[in-house]
Amino acid sequence: MSPASILKWLAILLAVIGITGLVGYAIFVSRGSAEPIAVVSQQTVVNQVRGIGRLELAHFRLTVTQAASFDTPLQLGAFFIPRKSKVLVIAVGEAIGCLDLAKLDSTAISISDSTVRVRLPAPEVCVHKLDMSKSEVYSAEFSLLLMGDETTKVQLIKGAFKNAEDAVLDAALKQGILPETEKQAELFLKPLLMRLGFKRVEIERSSAAKDR
Repeated sequence: MSPASILKWLAILLAVIGITGLVGYAIFVSRGSAEPIAVVSQQTVVNQVRGIGRLELAHFRLTVTQAASFDTPLQLGAFFIPRKSKVLVIAVGEAIGCLDLAKLDSTAISISDSTVRVRLPAPEVCVHKLDMSKSEVYSAEFSLLLMGDETTKVQLIKGAFKNAEDAVLDAALKQGILPETEKQAELFLKPLLMRLGFKRVEIERSSAAKDR
């Protein structure tokens, strides 16, 4: 065999050895990456998540029109004379959906290999209030028997705004503030837990929000 042929076969042999080595390394790396990565303990995750505390996650701004009817009868001896009034207010308010992660206990978080599962506590509307600078009395029809009784009129107007404040809460619930709160909680928690080393994060919503 000529020297040129020897060099040719030697080059082929080296190439085969090199390719074989690369394939073996690739297989080793792929097998290694399939193994679960080291993650923190369950109690550490519980402590870190609980330490976040209460989150304000969903902000709803709403406008409601609320009519309130009142009857403040006037007593004359054994008789009661009706004094019917009606107040209509247009109110602007806000509702805030919160989720208190401090309520989590150890049973709410479970870890399996590189997967963490979190069962969220029930969301709640932690704030609902009116913006009085943007709310107004649209109309007021007071009984003639209330003429000059400004104190009662003021109380009726306050009552109408209190009803409007309750209407803001009802409207926020109907528009889905609780599910939205949990949705935002998922968006907040998933990247946080993945930074702790988990490859998969599963969030379970509370039944209270699902039933709304």
